[in-house]
Amino acid sequence: MDRTVSLPNQPEKVTTVKLVESSTAPSGVELVNLYQTNRVGDPMNLVALAEQVQTADDFIKANACNKLTVIADQIRF
Repeated sequence: MDRTVSLPNQPEKVTTVKLVESSTAPSGVELVNLYQTNRVGDPMNLVALAEQVQTADDFIKANACNKLTVIADQIRF
């Protein structure tokens, strides 16, 4: 797919360019899964994921705090 183009400020200079293939399977190879990229996800999955991230964040903070408390106690005594 060749196309001739020119810049607006240089109309006398014409260049031929190759355009990218707009097929979903260029050269017969499917690059992305159309089901995965075009499906509408369940919004509750996103909420559940956010809840799990928040819980993991709370556990990490508690674990780090406990370890720092143990180190502080070891330094004091």
